[in-house]
Amino acid sequence: MSEKRLVMLGPPGAGKGTQAQWLCDALDIPHLATGDMLRGAVANNTEVGQQVRPFMEQGRLVPDDVVVNVVVEAIDEAKKTTPNGYVLDGFPRTMRQADALQKVLAKRKEKIDKVILINTPDEVVQERLMQRRSCPDPLCGAVYNVKSKPARTAGICDNCAKTLIVRDDDRPETIRVRQQPNRRFTVR
Repeated sequence: MSEKRLVMLGPPGAGKGTQAQWLCDALDIPHLATGDMLRGAVANNTEVGQQVRPFMEQGRLVPDDVVVNVVVEAIDEAKKTTPNGYVLDGFPRTMRQADALQKVLAKRKEKIDKVILINTPDEVVQERLMQRRSCPDPLCGAVYNVKSKPARTAGICDNCAKTLIVRDDDRPETIRVRQQPNRRFTVR
């Protein structure tokens, strides 16, 4: 199978993670979700986690240079175990991130094969995010929706039996910040 490098773009709550995982399963490639990487760093209290925690708690974008470094490191790690590609979920989010990714790939004589944009209305995104529940265990990370994909036992993770949480970035006040027009990535 030839190498596939895919990018999944869209607003938070658009369904990028769900669609990306289906693609990864079908193509047998890793799912590199920026949000999961950053939340894992925060949960594990790593140096990066300590640096990004205040941004994430306030619904602000993590600085581009930090995100780029985290993603490039994840790509390098993924290539060690699965050299046939990856799906980037939620990255790049800004033009600076896109330019940085393009430079890294150009140095490696690689390119992105496809970019998939999931465009979802703000009202739908708000409803989905307010209904989302997540497993707090970074090794599990299961995601549920109280209406469309509930846990078998309300409020309890099906996989590890931890109590599900509403992530800080799924709270109404944070959702409003994340949906501000100047925070959106514009596709050229």
